[in-house]
Formats: sequence, structure tokens, C-alpha cells
Amino acid sequence: MIEQDILKADQIAKIRSIFSLYCSDEEKEMPTKHLEEVLRLVGYNPSKEEIEDMIEDLSPKTSLGINALLYIVYHHSRNYDPYNELLRAFRLFDKEETGILKVQQIRQILKSIKQPFDDEQIKGYRSIINNKRC
Repeated sequence: MIEQDILKADQIAKIRSIFSLYCSDEEKEMPTKHLEEVLRLVGYNPSKEEIEDMIEDLSPKTSLGINALLYIVYHHSRNYDPYNELLRAFRLFDKEETGILKVQQIRQILKSIKQPFDDEQIKGYRSIINNKRC
């Protein structure tokens, strides 16, 4: 199969495993409404617009098979740039556009995420960062 030349075997196995959680046995397809969740489980963070574009490309179908999902993952992985993704996230919090986030801002962010950090974890990361400064 062509996806084996593009994606690594462990990636394909992970994608197939996740796909099977959302796939109806009789149809061998998953509803497109789960595409965003599946891509996040695979490790990508597509925007709402990207998801809408992917689903629009599949239209009028309301489900997709494993080959379509493998293609979408491959296509998205080619366009995925972790550096720019991190930079975009940083800019969301750098409201003053200084290129610097204050410790208090970072603490607030880390305490307000879905799986918040506790004070000890934050303190541990701060000591690591302080030790790595030039």
C-alpha cells in the first residue's frame, strides 16, 4: 500500500487502532463528525477551519474509511510544523508582543490548562530553566 511508503508502520498501527474505536463494523467507516477528535488522538492539532476544509473535501459523504483517514493524516503531517505551531501558541499569550512571557503569565497558563500543573511541578520546571540559562 502507498501509505506504508509515506507513514511509518507504528504510525499506521496507531491510526488503525484509533480508527477502529470510531468505526462501525458493518460499514468499515467512521463518521466525519469524529475526525477532529481522531486527529487529536493521533497527535495533531488542526484548527476548526482545517477540519471544516477536510470535511468539505469529503462532501457529500458523512463518513470515511481507513484509507481516506490515512491520506488525511499524511497530508496534515506534511503541513504540520511544530515550531510554527508553538510560535503561534506563544503569540496568543504575548499580548504586548514583547517576545517575553512573565513567570506569572506562565504560571497562570499552566494552572488553567485541562490537566493543570501544581505548584511543585511549576517550581521544578522553573529550577530546570534557571539552571539552563547562559
